[in-house]
Amino acid sequence: MQVNLDVYADFKYGSFFRSILFCVITSSLLISEVAFSQWVFVARHAVGRIEQMTQNQLSPGQPPTQVVTVILDAPVQRVFNVAINTIRQNQNVTIVNIDKQNLAVKISQDDQVATLSFKSLSDDATQLIVVGTAVPGQSPQTTRIVDGVIRLCGDLGKQCSLAS
Repeated sequence: MQVNLDVYADFKYGSFFRSILFCVITSSLLISEVAFSQWVFVARHAVGRIEQMTQNQLSPGQPPTQVVTVILDAPVQRVFNVAINTIRQNQNVTIVNIDKQNLAVKISQDDQVATLSFKSLSDDATQLIVVGTAVPGQSPQTTRIVDGVIRLCGDLGKQCSLAS
């Protein structure tokens, strides 16, 4: 009786390579799941945290520029719509332009302007970025921009606070 060793070798090494392939695929899935879990952990701690930065202009008499950002756990279209309704209810603020396609709103109050930009991070997470001029003489924590973001958070039923 003669045994075909080539068939035995193909079977033996084929299952070895299948085992290796299975291990590689399984470990890849686990690594991606861990990375996703870390992102979710970071995002959950960033939700509702208002970050702001103020930059003074080089020219004297120019108001400083302020950037405010917050991540909200709500769909981008809902945040956009509530923001527009909130702005329209404020008699002191004028809507200069609404860009529904890019989800951006430009507003003005007295001699100050601001642009609100809404970015979808996922189906139920939105990043709001506001760039505008800060009120000269006020500390950044009390500017109209930060106050407006806090008001929007309240209108959305979300808890937001200024980062330390």
